[in-house]
Formats: sequence, C-alpha cells, structure tokens
Amino acid sequence: MTEGDDLNIISLLNKTKCLVNAKQQELESLLIQKTGTETQLEKRVQEISEFLIQIETLKEELTNKNSEQQRTLEEKKSLVLQVKDLELELNSLHNIKIELEEQLRFKSQEISKLQIQIETLNGENENKTAEQQKILEERDNFASRVKDLELELNSLSNLKTELEDQLKSKGKDFIQFLY
Repeated sequence: MTEGDDLNIISLLNKTKCLVNAKQQELESLLIQKTGTETQLEKRVQEISEFLIQIETLKEELTNKNSEQQRTLEEKKSLVLQVKDLELELNSLHNIKIELEEQLRFKSQEISKLQIQIETLNGENENKTAEQQKILEERDNFASRVKDLELELNSLSNLKTELEDQLKSKGKDFIQFLY
C-alpha cells in the first residue's frame, strides 16, 4: 500500500466517522422527537379519555333531567286531577250546605207556627175548664213535637256547622294548593 492509499483510507475513515457521528446525532434527535411525540400522544389520549368521561357524565345528567322532567309532568297531571276532584267536592259540600240551610229555615218556621199554636191554646185554656185536660194533652203533644223539632234543629245546625267547617277547610286546602 502506498502512502496515498493510506491517506485515502484515513480520509475515508474520517468521513465515515463524521457520517456515523452525524447519523448518531440524527438518531438521538429522532429519539428525542419520538419521546416528545409519545408524551404528546399520551397527553392527547388522556384528554380524550377525560372528554369521553365528560360525555358519559353529560349523557347521564341528560337522562336524569329527562326522567325528572317526565316525573314533573306526571305530578302536574296528577295535581290537575286532584284540583278537579277538590272542585267537585267543594261544589258538593256547598250544595249540601244550601240544602241544610233550607231545611233549617223550614224547621224554624214550623217551630214558630207550633209556638204560636201553643200560645193560642194557652190563652183559650184559661177560659175553658171543661176542655182543659184535652187542651193540656194537645199542648203536651205540641210541646213534645217542639222539643223533637228543636232537637232536630240542633242536629241540623250542628251538621251545618260541621259542613261549613269542612267547606272552609277544603276551600283553604284548595287555595293553598293553587298557590
């Protein structure tokens, strides 16, 4: 081998070393880029996972809100029916109250008539001694009838009071329900 050949070989070796060094640096640079890219990829995968979890959570919330809205709608329908039932019951109680007031008025008139008859009989009784026993029996019968009617009047009056209380209570419930 000649000296020129040796120089060529050394020169070739130096070029090869330079090329190997350059390729090594390029490889190291690519490895660093790969590591950075993998880190970014992991971050993106983590973000995507978090987004998927958020999507599932939002889907569940939407489902829950839909269910809640459906329950609210059903409750509203039920409350509307309850209001209608309360209105019917309120009207019925009002009609019963009117009927009882009419009966009360009729019984009061009947009692007044019977009391007038008793007073008339008492006046006639003072003048008649022979018919006194008969008149006393009629008076007792009338008095008994008056007591019966007064008891019935008291009973009707108590029933009227109870129904008025129920009517007031239902009216308050109805008003509270509306507000």
